[in-house]
Amino acid sequence: MVIVTTKSGQEGMKPTIEFSGRVGWQKIDSDAFKSMNAEEYISFSKRANLVEAFRNGGLTYFNKKYMDADRFNLLNTSEWDMSDIADMWLPNAYYDGHDNYWDAMTQDALAQDYNVSIRGGSKTTSYYASVNFKDQDGIVKGSSSRYFGARFNFEAKASEQVKFGLNMDASTRRATNKDNMINKIIGMRPDYPMYNEDGEINTIDFYTKNPLIELLDKNDSDSKNFNGNAFIEYDIFPFLKFRSTLTATYSNINSDLFTRRSYDGGNNSGSQRDTQNSVIMWDNLLTFYKTMGIHDLTAMIGQSLERQSSQFLYAAGSNYPDDDILTNLGSAATRSSINSNKYNSSMVSAFGRVQYKLLNRYLLTATFRADGSSRFGKDQRWGYFPSGAIGWIISNEDFMSPLRNVLSYAKIRASYGKTGSQNLGYYDYTSYITSNSYDGQPGAYPSSLGNNLLQWESQNQTDIGLDYGFLDDRIRGSFGWYRKYVDNLITSRPVPTSSAFSSTNQNVGAISNTGVEFDVTVSIFRDRDLTWDINFNAAHNKGKLEKLNGVTKFLGGTANDRFKLEEGGELGTFYGYVDAGRFYENDEEVWALKPFDPTTGRPANFYRASSFTEGAGDIYIVDLDGDGKITADGDRKILGSANPKVFGGFGSTLIWKGLMFNMTFTYSLGGKRFWDGEASKFGGVNVYNAPNLVLDSWTMKGPGATYPIITHYGVGQNSVFTNRWLHDASYMRLSALNLSYRLPQKWFSKYLIKGIEATFQATNLFTITKYPGMDPQGNFSTSGSALYGTGTDYSTYPAAKTFNFGLKLTID
Repeated sequence: MVIVTTKSGQEGMKPTIEFSGRVGWQKIDSDAFKSMNAEEYISFSKRANLVEAFRNGGLTYFNKKYMDADRFNLLNTSEWDMSDIADMWLPNAYYDGHDNYWDAMTQDALAQDYNVSIRGGSKTTSYYASVNFKDQDGIVKGSSSRYFGARFNFEAKASEQVKFGLNMDASTRRATNKDNMINKIIGMRPDYPMYNEDGEINTIDFYTKNPLIELLDKNDSDSKNFNGNAFIEYDIFPFLKFRSTLTATYSNINSDLFTRRSYDGGNNSGSQRDTQNSVIMWDNLLTFYKTMGIHDLTAMIGQSLERQSSQFLYAAGSNYPDDDILTNLGSAATRSSINSNKYNSSMVSAFGRVQYKLLNRYLLTATFRADGSSRFGKDQRWGYFPSGAIGWIISNEDFMSPLRNVLSYAKIRASYGKTGSQNLGYYDYTSYITSNSYDGQPGAYPSSLGNNLLQWESQNQTDIGLDYGFLDDRIRGSFGWYRKYVDNLITSRPVPTSSAFSSTNQNVGAISNTGVEFDVTVSIFRDRDLTWDINFNAAHNKGKLEKLNGVTKFLGGTANDRFKLEEGGELGTFYGYVDAGRFYENDEEVWALKPFDPTTGRPANFYRASSFTEGAGDIYIVDLDGDGKITADGDRKILGSANPKVFGGFGSTLIWKGLMFNMTFTYSLGGKRFWDGEASKFGGVNVYNAPNLVLDSWTMKGPGATYPIITHYGVGQNSVFTNRWLHDASYMRLSALNLSYRLPQKWFSKYLIKGIEATFQATNLFTITKYPGMDPQGNFSTSGSALYGTGTDYSTYPAAKTFNFGLKLTID
């Protein structure tokens, strides 16, 4: 980073020009993917094919991509084992490629940030203007983000009573997104060479897309943003002020996608989408503020008008003549989709607030707000939201004087407030009508089911806290308890199929979050040349489903859900089968578990599932209800919570003369995570590469393996959700490290340069954790709703380390 500052001009008009620059890079460790190399893949794939063929009693769809079906048919017997088919590989089943796709298509990403600004003014005016440019390369080659922004702020006093202000900022950003390349690189068969012998890109087959082709695909976006506001402020009296503000925001995002043909006989496709959003707001505020002896009073009333608009145009096509030149939408032989729409909503608000302080120790705040939104039906549009807070600065009391050398500050505070959320779409209260054609004739039909009974989602929050300081605030911090109660929670819920729809937004019930927070900062040294602070914070939160709508008995719980929430249940919990901690040792053990069928005198067809044949190496699920078979309704239970027992951070800051050193750690203890990137592989790996954990599977090792059977097709359905796939996600991470050194100012007293400061910044340097996935903190999913909590790790992007070096120059 380089910063240059100059000052010049006349008295009362001293503009300051500043230039700053920052250069750094981002790095991802490819070892985080832990994918198999070519030799490991071929060894695993051959064994998986043999196991799959033997378990199924013949060649499956995927077996036939590797094995010679004609030779297999010549066996002409049902009494065969894996040794009889161990040499039936097709000539092109495996290749001799050893290319490192990760190294070829990724890079240490360079980031640059430059800013130029000027600020100044006089006794009656002030201004600030800046331009900013950011250039960020992506970890994957070809990905990038280019940002250019400008800002202008201006304030002027027209008289002693009237002030005018104008604030504007605008930006444009062009981005090329190649994040999907990560999945392509991870899943790419490592035995496939990048190029054919003629130097052309190896197009491979339907299942395997060469990352080099993905690199050439287009996924570009251009965005433009503007935000501006103008205000006028009038001091009616010394104790009464009126302010009126007009704000306008506008954004335009244009996305352009084109996917090339990835294999012989494949197709290409493209799409473009143009989206525009705008908001106009007009706020008016009247404020009274006065100090009257021991009384401090501030009161305000105001109103706000808001208008939102959104519109988009989308078109898509496929079957273009080529992949390089004629890629505009008009060149598509198949015009697959075209759509446009426009949405509007308005909100009107009125609010008031009173703040009162007595004797600089007793504090009172009261607020009331009324909001009306067009996103609700005409009878449900208004919401009313009061709040209040009290505080007592105990340390300012006379009776605390003897303790002030020890207890330098103490404040007790409490608050209660209600806020509202319109957590829904523009017209969810009404049913949608859309168009279609039949036999060449235009027509219309209902496309969604509205709900004109939707109400404001409201949050009632209570806070109680203590702020403290000891030994002249050398030890300082706070302790707090809170409870957030969200009522009339809006989420999509199923409706009877007789309505011709599957779901609609509804107010389903209420949830609560209760927690405690604690933080402390200790100043070990505090003098002119040396200061050293250490800090620590911790928090605990527990969410609960307080109530449902009186009709629905529980949320989730279907065969494919990983959660089930009943009234009183904890949010963020996992719900699934219980793993016995081992696999079936042999096929006879499976038969012994199957319940006896009295009508046939033989064992029933299944113990766990009827859609496949269970066998040795499959996971063994516990029969919780003891009925002799595994069912979704009877044999699942709460398996744990994604919510940590405690989370927070700690750090230290040391300043010695011109040297500053800071470290910040974050931590989480006790939460569980479902590693989908691990479990999903045991439902079948197709022909793709996989994490090297599959080498420790029953397929490769037999009894004693850590993981169950895994094949290309996925025999055994071993990806079924059990506690086997849940892991402790506790971690401690060095999140940030900052180091700077400022040369002594006295060295520059005779020079134009008045200061030099060197800086170094790094983030995400290391993580201590037993979690086996890429990242115990990132790659999570909210499962579509706050009701179900976080905790699903899709391993889409490993944590990156970033490094920045900088230099700051000040010229006066």
